[in-house]
Amino acid sequence: MKMKHLLSIRTIIAILTLLIILGGVLLGSSWSDARRSQASADHPIYKYYTTVTVEDGDTLWTLADAYMDDQYQNKREFIAEVKQLNQIDENRIHEGTQLVIPYYSAEYL
Repeated sequence: MKMKHLLSIRTIIAILTLLIILGGVLLGSSWSDARRSQASADHPIYKYYTTVTVEDGDTLWTLADAYMDDQYQNKREFIAEVKQLNQIDENRIHEGTQLVIPYYSAEYL
């Protein structure tokens, strides 16, 4: 009987701990999204495009490292847009090719 009681207390503590952690993660995520929305409302962000010439050793991933910003959730999203803008079907790019690259700025040009 005592062993069952201890097991149930441990189970309850484990469940409460998980719920507290999950609640913290959800609140942190909501707070982060709210701050980003507020920043966008206070200072509008404009989307622009630039052209870059692919150099030896460049990949879509290295271009994402150089040009991607916080407006994208991840590199795959940025690369998908670059591929769509430039009508690229494969993941390889070639030296000398000019690519249209999107970027964001709070500055109105």
